[in-house]
Amino acid sequence: GCRCRGSGRKVDCVIKTSSLERNKLYLVGVLKVLYSDILPFMNGMALHASSLVINGRAHIFTGSSGAGKSTISTILPGKLVADDFTPIFLSAEGPIALMSPFVTWEKRRYQQDQAFISTINNVLQSDIWAVKEFDTGVAVSRILENTISFSDAPHVKQALLDRAIDFSELVSVRELKFSLTPPSMERINGLFSGAA
Repeated sequence: GCRCRGSGRKVDCVIKTSSLERNKLYLVGVLKVLYSDILPFMNGMALHASSLVINGRAHIFTGSSGAGKSTISTILPGKLVADDFTPIFLSAEGPIALMSPFVTWEKRRYQQDQAFISTINNVLQSDIWAVKEFDTGVAVSRILENTISFSDAPHVKQALLDRAIDFSELVSVRELKFSLTPPSMERINGLFSGAA
């Protein structure tokens, strides 16, 4: 197993397993925890999301497990930035989505390193097709619901809230309801094919 203790600026981790592959998985898990909780203090956050570059701009797909994030990223023509773990940052030039640092080297050659964010889409499979822009309060809530964070520390939670507000003011955050039917898939392609 893996046991970590943190105090102040130091984290001690002890990994006890005989399998090299398990050691790698534990280490990646520990690094994700640290990375996710440091990002808010670097003008960023990590989202449970897939992101895809279409026409030079990143479109992020958030939602609960099984909502269709990876499905949409596979269907749409574009280049994958990240699948499942998407770091986003506020740069001087605007909000950007980055490739996850936890991607295997083999997958890296199929992915784009980063792109400016055009939309954050909260996806939900439904019989009803709908695209609805969220107001700021709902947009902040949806971003926070899909944030990857392992800390209950008040200063981390406040930093995440601040970043969610920043992103909701700079990026279109919307709900995307769809089904896996051909007409719905055509509408999704149409929605993003002209996206800037």
